[in-house]
Amino acid sequence: MISLVACGHTLGGVRQVDFPLVVVDPEDVLQTFDSTIEFDNAVVSEYLQNTTQNVLVVGPNVTTRSDFRIFSSAGNATMQSLLSSDTFNKTCGTLIERMLNTVPNGVTLTQPISEPFDFVVSQPFLSYRDGNLFMTTKLRVMGENPNRTVTIMMFWADRQGSSCPSTGCTVSSTDNQQVFFSVIGNIQGLSATRYLFNATITPATSISKFWFEVNENDGSDVIIVDNGGSGFAIEQDSLFVDNSRSQIVSASTFFTQLVVAVRGDASSTVTVTTFNPFANTTTPPYLPVILTANLEVDESNPSEGGFTFFTTNISNSVNFLKSVALRTRKRTL
Repeated sequence: MISLVACGHTLGGVRQVDFPLVVVDPEDVLQTFDSTIEFDNAVVSEYLQNTTQNVLVVGPNVTTRSDFRIFSSAGNATMQSLLSSDTFNKTCGTLIERMLNTVPNGVTLTQPISEPFDFVVSQPFLSYRDGNLFMTTKLRVMGENPNRTVTIMMFWADRQGSSCPSTGCTVSSTDNQQVFFSVIGNIQGLSATRYLFNATITPATSISKFWFEVNENDGSDVIIVDNGGSGFAIEQDSLFVDNSRSQIVSASTFFTQLVVAVRGDASSTVTVTTFNPFANTTTPPYLPVILTANLEVDESNPSEGGFTFFTTNISNSVNFLKSVALRTRKRTL
């Protein structure tokens, strides 16, 4: 485990846009694991010499210092052995070969998947305010020319799965961002743009799924991005984390005020179960932390539109909301 992580973290790093609670400086696009871009043992030597800038070793969020816990778990003995470049290269070669050879008998491998997906949807969030249901999401689009002119529309179907006129269930992207790749992606010459969407949805009809149409504006056919024809599903709209009302309480305390919108009255009982894959101990076994918290009625967010808002504070070290439970019904987010 120690050697495998060290071998893997000789390349790459942590991107701020993907892990803002790990790389806390919004101006810091990418924090690499070591100071070189080569496949070498700098990640080991810098760790042992206490000169490392590896955010998973010396980052401000103690909970996410996973590399430190792994590297030090054997009293640094394994890391000391990897200080030799020859030992490091031989160990990594052996481990990577063993990983490749773990395929069971009878399995036929495809050709190596060297290209990323052309389209990736991320961060679909719902919120309710001033009589409207809002949904934000992002679509990453791969492309060789970052300066190309692309028109992308987001469509959605109502709660019953029916499409409505384009004037009512369509929105264009509101902004776009350049996507920054790892060292390997840069070497491959990859480029991509992330498009942002902010849809205003009529609460009475709501939303059950959404999809996109990509027009390159070059005479080619419009590309439909619809998850293989089924659309990207919104399982339900009566219980969700309200993204616009939830907020980081304080960066110094590492807590987020979580606000959950519930279609119903204040008599509902709401709990949230969180999952943190990083253990809060410094010695093995490093087990994930699963906690359940009760939510209280949020007095700062009065009920509106048939929704009651409940709130609690959760640690920013939490990586996933496993589920939100309402009375005896449980819906996984």
